[in-house]
Amino acid sequence: MIKNLIIKFISKTKIYYLYIENKYKFLNIFVSLTCQFEYFCYNYLKCRPRKINLFIQRKSFGESIYDYINSLTNIKRFLDDSNSEYRTNQFDLFIIGSKTNQILDSWFLYNLEIFLENKFKKKEKTAKTCSYFLHNQKTINIIYVQAKGFLLNKYKYTSSRGGVIGSYANRFDLVDNYKFLLKTKGFRSIEDFSKQNLPMGIYKKLKPILSKKIIVFYDYDIQNRINSNNVSSNKNQLKQDLYLRYFDNSIIKTTIQHLLDFNFYIIRLGRSSIEFPIKHKNFLDFAHDYSNTNFIDSLDFFIPHHSNFCITLGCGGHECSRLYGLPFLFVGYHRYDNLCNLENSMIISKKYYDSISGNLIPLSKLININIIPYSKKYWDSRNIIIKSPSKIEIKESLIEFLDYITNTKNKDFSVIKNKRIKSWMKYYLRINKNFQKYENYENRYKKDFSVIISEYELKNYKDLFFK
Repeated sequence: MIKNLIIKFISKTKIYYLYIENKYKFLNIFVSLTCQFEYFCYNYLKCRPRKINLFIQRKSFGESIYDYINSLTNIKRFLDDSNSEYRTNQFDLFIIGSKTNQILDSWFLYNLEIFLENKFKKKEKTAKTCSYFLHNQKTINIIYVQAKGFLLNKYKYTSSRGGVIGSYANRFDLVDNYKFLLKTKGFRSIEDFSKQNLPMGIYKKLKPILSKKIIVFYDYDIQNRINSNNVSSNKNQLKQDLYLRYFDNSIIKTTIQHLLDFNFYIIRLGRSSIEFPIKHKNFLDFAHDYSNTNFIDSLDFFIPHHSNFCITLGCGGHECSRLYGLPFLFVGYHRYDNLCNLENSMIISKKYYDSISGNLIPLSKLININIIPYSKKYWDSRNIIIKSPSKIEIKESLIEFLDYITNTKNKDFSVIKNKRIKSWMKYYLRINKNFQKYENYENRYKKDFSVIISEYELKNYKDLFFK
């Protein structure tokens, strides 16, 4: 009671950000130090762990896609590893929380059984564990648990930086991991698994569209945030609680209309109780129309598999599209410290301003902000104002984006030839200390940096992107 009153009082002061940033400081320092020690032993002393720990965080649908694919990839490589010098002999997979996508979970378990077929001599199952004792004296344990603070904290730290110690693949190599699985004998793709679970009537309705130019679109649905983020349903308070992530969908209507005029089909995915405010024969609002159906989980994967690119305002479900290597137009992106983990994306970012001077806060400072509370109270206490991109910024960036995916080899932004954009990419990597720190780690994310900013934005916001 007293603690809550103190926190409520602090939240109204200019020192609120200090409370937020120090809330988990000692735990984070401990996690960081233990992880750094593990990395040092593994990368420099060549100490190989006897056990690999991986996690699937099912509560967050978008993040779980990385986890499911990464886990299957690591399990397959673990089963195939016959190197006697490699000492890893146990694989523990922690599956955390309740499933949010039935198709994804069922698909994972189906392929897991395929991979393990004829590989184990004994199987032991309890209410929360399933252990496979393999013929080669190795063990795989599948463990169902509720969220553990320290466990998850360490998991997030390792997986987002140098990778899980001793693992065979990095979770952020999503596309490459999935390509590896597709080449595996007996493996069944998730798009095929999803297709089988679509009602015949829905598939027949979709079939004529699949040969068209399709854009998969994810907006930032407010209602879903009310349900999942424990925020107020009052509209004004909602904007305060979701300040960092809040996005007015009307800002992107002009851009969507522009694409519809060029005969693109735009399919809105996700889940929404609110219809998107566009009426057009080529705009299909599946997020609203099929929100309460039992096949919506299948559409999450079936549609992106047949799409040309993705536009997202930050809905986690867009990671389904990343699985297929689609180019991304990421509108309203809100952080700068983790761009190396994105792949083949043009970001149209939110802009941070000093509320006292009115000046833009430059990239060199924003890149060091890795605590990202949503609440406006936090940002007010730091004297920071956050603004969404304008309609013209989005449309002009889109026009460039369409040109780049048309004229860049394999739609790969890492080899883009625009000099101004290449200059920014080099600058970003040069000031990103985490990238430099983990660049030589064996388990790190290994893809070339392929995040770009439009030339339009780079010209108009030099003080942001080059300082």
